[in-house]
Amino acid sequence: MPATLIPTSPNSPMYQDAVSRFWSSWSNPTMTKPTVVNAFYVNHQGHQVWKNYDKYLNEVGNEQYMWHGTTRACTIGDDNSQVTACQLHNCSVCHILRATLDPSKSSKKSMFGIGAYVAPSSSKSYDPKYLKNADPQNSPNLVMLRCAVAVGRTKHAKGPMKGIREPPSGYDSVSGDKNKTLTGRRPGETIKNDETVVFTKSAILPVEVIVLRDSLNTTYVSPYSAFTTRLQNVTDADWNKYPEAIRDTYKGEILWTDGNDSYQFASAQRIRAYKVVRKDRSGNVIAEGSIFLDPFYFKLV
Repeated sequence: MPATLIPTSPNSPMYQDAVSRFWSSWSNPTMTKPTVVNAFYVNHQGHQVWKNYDKYLNEVGNEQYMWHGTTRACTIGDDNSQVTACQLHNCSVCHILRATLDPSKSSKKSMFGIGAYVAPSSSKSYDPKYLKNADPQNSPNLVMLRCAVAVGRTKHAKGPMKGIREPPSGYDSVSGDKNKTLTGRRPGETIKNDETVVFTKSAILPVEVIVLRDSLNTTYVSPYSAFTTRLQNVTDADWNKYPEAIRDTYKGEILWTDGNDSYQFASAQRIRAYKVVRKDRSGNVIAEGSIFLDPFYFKLV
């Protein structure tokens, strides 16, 4: 059973704490900062990956929280209705949410061995070498994971340790230290950011999802840009009876439609909506859905 995402709202302490942690760990003053789109907590309670992590942490200790940038191919996290991991083969984010990080997937050329890499700096993990969008036409967003890591006793590497599949004897992890650990590329050159590698799945657990958007991305056109007709839900019906409908709407909430020709107008003042999106009062899309069975009526406002 995969982990589920717990939505937050921008005004909630949980959301604000998550975003604060992201920015407080940003260490690169010259890197263009992204826009934070959303924040979620990951619910592993009772799942096997959580039990495995808890058992391993009790064995080795030294829990730390670090960032991991990886590839997203779906739209999970784009709004608070998209909280279920997809099954796309190239979506590393959802694979991790289903089964945590797999150290064996690391490249054999990775500097400190074949393991799961995390960094205390959010800007380090934001590097486009790690944080990627496999389908930018579908969504402009990127997803970064904040992970709980059972570091245990860490070996501070003096230089590259390529090819190792487990930490040196007596250690539980390997760390590279900013301005101390040599890169091995040029004499005296050191790595620019701290990073840590663990070699077992049980040593790492994603706990937060931060959804980001590249501030320099000017080519993406929102599919909701044409949604300009304001609608108001004037029914008291139970939307949850309709699987494709937008969840948790309530009487008086403002919805939007794009005025598609397939919509059926009952009169000048009422519209039968087959597809609507939810926006907050700032115009941000927070959910979308369609109704295929006995569509509800909405009143134009």
